[in-house]
Amino acid sequence: DSSSPEAWREEARPWLLLIPAGPWKSGLESAAQLIEERESDRARSFRNQAEDLLKLARKNRSLGQQRKAKENLQQAARLGAREEVRKLLSQWDQEDIEANALRKKVDQCRSKGDLKACRQYLSTLLERYPSNDATVGVQFPVRINSSENTVMLIDGIQHALPVILEIPPFKTQKVVLERNARQAVYVITAEGPAELQLPAP
Repeated sequence: DSSSPEAWREEARPWLLLIPAGPWKSGLESAAQLIEERESDRARSFRNQAEDLLKLARKNRSLGQQRKAKENLQQAARLGAREEVRKLLSQWDQEDIEANALRKKVDQCRSKGDLKACRQYLSTLLERYPSNDATVGVQFPVRINSSENTVMLIDGIQHALPVILEIPPFKTQKVVLERNARQAVYVITAEGPAELQLPAP
């Protein structure tokens, strides 16, 4: 019988009233209580599993593993956490909208040559949404210049100055400046200023 403990007790009430006190009546009441306790334990277990899955979804989202995060949410919804899943998805959708808007501003500033504003938007994007899809592949532009008749060597190839380097977040790039057969080596960081006037060799 798949009736709930409450329904079972309601249906059995007339019969339980007729049964005199004793082992039979005690056994029936104990059975109903046992069913109720098992139902409660099962519901509690489902809630705990759903909470663990929601935590795992947030962790995977923070690591940029969007597919795994969505799988976690689907499993949590099947365990009854539909409202929590709905709220979390709504929150993530809003974050995606805001992150994409920032990425659009980054690209617009870069295309206009406004490297300072571009880098400011990039910093905001990475600070607020470090693992969002909108941050994938972002690079910080740095304009490098030096004295006249100075060239830059990158992987052995000469480049006339000024040069705009694109450096991934938290990374560095080694460059070599050359002038009159003399060279100087510099390490450029993504976190530095938007424009650098480097001393000639």
